[in-house]
Amino acid sequence: MLSDRYIETRLPRIICYFVLVVVSLGSLVLGADQVTQVEGIFYLDGAPLSVEIADGKISKLVRRDKLADPQRAGVYIAPGLIDIQINGYVTYGFTDPGLTVDQIREATRALWKVGVTTYFPTVITSSPQRLLENFAVLARATHDPEIGLSVPGFHLEGPYISPVEGFRGDGGIVADFLRRHVFH
Repeated sequence: MLSDRYIETRLPRIICYFVLVVVSLGSLVLGADQVTQVEGIFYLDGAPLSVEIADGKISKLVRRDKLADPQRAGVYIAPGLIDIQINGYVTYGFTDPGLTVDQIREATRALWKVGVTTYFPTVITSSPQRLLENFAVLARATHDPEIGLSVPGFHLEGPYISPVEGFRGDGGIVADFLRRHVFH
């Protein structure tokens, strides 16, 4: 994990425009028939870049000789981060009882703020009923017009873990659960 000191000393004044967020949020922010441009520095090579967004989608990427606004020199244009396993975010666990699409939406918006534009919500070992309930809610979230593109699938961590004794990294918690609820 990067320390705050590393971020302060190595990455001063960097604001990242996460292109995938722009794509998924474009129609909500811009309206269906508006065109806008985001200008900044391309994260891979430091060259000026302009991103044109029309109808909520990236319509054009244009390399520039220089930035129209020198103040944009601290703005980097980069793709969003993809996280293949997130058990929850902003106090909501994706295995929690009573999970709602509104909670998933709030977690997704918070992830966007830290650069994660695509992620796989992870549901951990739980009762079959809880798994069915939460996967149904997560499936509804994939059709949500605001966040659906950010959730392309799910990650199931258990209950299909071997009942054979061995390392699971859980101090026996999962093994006890499996014996009581899955392999009884």
